[in-house]
Amino acid sequence: MTVMIQERLRIYTMDGPDKLRVELPLPEGADRFNAARGSLAALAPG
Repeated sequence: MTVMIQERLRIYTMDGPDKLRVELPLPEGADRFNAARGSLAALAPG
């Protein structure tokens, strides 16, 4: 997760010790869902 945050500093930031904040201008719910899905897939092993 640290590498993901460091590679995309303008998108991912830590908001406290255990909360990840994502800053993306996505007004549509489907776009936000797909972005969240992509972030979780990037964290998945394998």
